[in-house]
Amino acid sequence: LVQAAEKADHKLLVGHHRPHSPILHKAVEIVKSGIVTVVGGGMFVIKVSKDLTSEYDAARLAGLLGTGGGQKHLARGKLNGSAAEAFKRLEDALR
Repeated sequence: LVQAAEKADHKLLVGHHRPHSPILHKAVEIVKSGIVTVVGGGMFVIKVSKDLTSEYDAARLAGLLGTGGGQKHLARGKLNGSAAEAFKRLEDALR
C-alpha cells in the first residue's frame, strides 16, 4: 500500500482512531481529496472525500476489508484477517 501510494504520488495515513475522532477528521482535511483507512483492534474505518464518492464508495470498499457497512463517504466494520491482508485487497482494488 505504501509503494502504491508513493508511486501514485498520494498521501497515506495509517493509524488507530475511532470513526468520529477529531484526528481522523483532521487527517481527511489534510489529505483534502482521497481515501483514508484506519485500522485498530480488529476494526476499520474508511473515509472517502466527498469529491471522490461518485467513483469510490466507502461502503463497497468496506467489503474488501471485512464485514461492516456505512455510507458512500464513511464506512466501518470488523476486519477479515490481518490488516496487511486487508490493505492488500484494498490496494489491488484501487489500481
